Amino acid sequence: MAINFKTEELLTLNQAANRLPKIASAKVHVSTLWRWCHYGLWGVHLEYLNIGIKIFTSTEALERFFIALTLLRETPDRFSSKRPKVKKQKTALQNQRSIEDARAILIRAGIIQTARAKAATI
Repeated sequence: MAINFKTEELLTLNQAANRLPKIASAKVHVSTLWRWCHYGLWGVHLEYLNIGIKIFTSTEALERFFIALTLLRETPDRFSSKRPKVKKQKTALQNQRSIEDARAILIRAGIIQTARAKAATI
């Protein structure tokens, strides 16, 4: 559903951030609201309007956003599929093996030479 600027109470992102309750003793930052508008959270986007260079949302849009997030959390199978996949960090050994595999591929393709092959051509 889109924001109806004729019937809904428009708020700048700064005004919206000031209206939200504090979380862990800190207020929600304006940049957090901007990310919710542009990137979303767990696949849910905060509705917004661009009016000139200003970005506006509405009290009603905030309510719809938080209700959608709540419903998403209450449905575990839907929530887990929406969560972004976190790429696991490679260990040093895995990194070294990847480098060795890549080097072997480049040698087989003739793109780089081994030290012995270089010495033989000199």
